[in-house]
Amino acid sequence: MSATQVDSKATLFGVAEYQTAVTRQELVSQAYEDNRDAIYRYLVALGTKPSVAQDLTQELFLKLYSTIGKGKQIQNVRAWMFTVASNLALNHLRAETYRPSLSGEDVGRWLESQAQPGADPEKALLERERAVALQEAISTLSHQQRVCLHLRAEGFRYREIAKILGVTVPTVAEFLRRAISKLQRADL
Repeated sequence: MSATQVDSKATLFGVAEYQTAVTRQELVSQAYEDNRDAIYRYLVALGTKPSVAQDLTQELFLKLYSTIGKGKQIQNVRAWMFTVASNLALNHLRAETYRPSLSGEDVGRWLESQAQPGADPEKALLERERAVALQEAISTLSHQQRVCLHLRAEGFRYREIAKILGVTVPTVAEFLRRAISKLQRADL
């Protein structure tokens, strides 16, 4: 079953009509393949440790499977997943009262792990320095600004971001305007 077929079945007909375990598994498997990395990055951007983000990502897909199994209709699966991811991260951060941020060293290690063999070392160093500067600039943004910016980078429209975060569209627009303005002043 193609991704388009799975998504159209989940969106147009509601998941209640497709209750078999195989179909549920196909729907969740396709959603997992399509969104796993984006959800993980989003959870890390919200301030969870990478290991916790992995656990929360898995929990999110278990919740998706369970929700589909209960026959609840999900109109926009991707938006639903990001909403659940936000709530899971918030609950975890509240429970832990711990909010780490990536250091320049963490960004550097990630960039090194992404290095292309035979790449120009000077270009790689400049890219690393730029990524570290960008991460430092992003860390100066408020939590709401970072979340809105990340969701926008994931391709969500203002209306969808507002729904995910439970705020108004003008609020999202203002958070993004302020975030972009701050990043422009950082002269990256």
